[in-house]
Amino acid sequence: MSDLHFGRTQFRIVEGLLKDLRQLSPELVIISGDLTMRARSREFEEARSFLNQLRCPWLAVPGNHDLPAWSIPARFLHPFHRYKRYITSEMMPTFEAPHFAVVGLNSARRSNWSSLDWSRGRINKKQLNAMANWFDTVASDKPKIVVAHHPFILPPQSTKRGTVGRLEASLSVFSKCGVSLVLAGHLHQAHWAKLPTAENSKVKTLALQASTSTSTRLKGESNSYHTIRVFENEFDIHLRSWDGSRFVTTRQLQHEIVTTRS
Repeated sequence: MSDLHFGRTQFRIVEGLLKDLRQLSPELVIISGDLTMRARSREFEEARSFLNQLRCPWLAVPGNHDLPAWSIPARFLHPFHRYKRYITSEMMPTFEAPHFAVVGLNSARRSNWSSLDWSRGRINKKQLNAMANWFDTVASDKPKIVVAHHPFILPPQSTKRGTVGRLEASLSVFSKCGVSLVLAGHLHQAHWAKLPTAENSKVKTLALQASTSTSTRLKGESNSYHTIRVFENEFDIHLRSWDGSRFVTTRQLQHEIVTTRS
């Protein structure tokens, strides 16, 4: 799930999401950023309350809305202070289960000197090296998943928006590490597409773009999130959309898992 935006949520949808998760009983909940609307303490407290109500492990990365926009000194001097206080101090969270492994990358940045759009994000070389080193400790045949806030693909209706910075370098490292699935949010539009992989690589990488799960900041579609079931040879992915009273499956996709590295 992504873009919860506490501070701009609907109580009924938040409760509906928690109810749906309790019924599904997932092994892990992944949140790809923007837990808050304005990075205010009250919003982080609401996000923390939501996390405390999950009955399973969770993994989260920050989004651009989780950095303070209301104070330039706070944004530049300690941009993740409240995120670390209320959510987690881990900026590259990891999770390994018997049948999959996940790394979270923080793509949110305090500024973007190449653009006046400070909501844009990027991934740096240090992060890619740390990710690759961690994946080296994971069995080569285990499906690998990466999560960040900013998109690696653009939906047809958002082609003028920007993808995450250092995209090509990231895709190259993903391919070499055998990453099968890349999760992101930011655009509030559910979308998926296969990513290009390194030459001669047999790895098949799918980018899965989540919409906003609970906020009122909709972009022409319902609140939604994805469920991902990991089987021996494929991911079974369901888009769970809010129909006004509950979350229901509205789209489904199977993605073949090929983890052979280049």
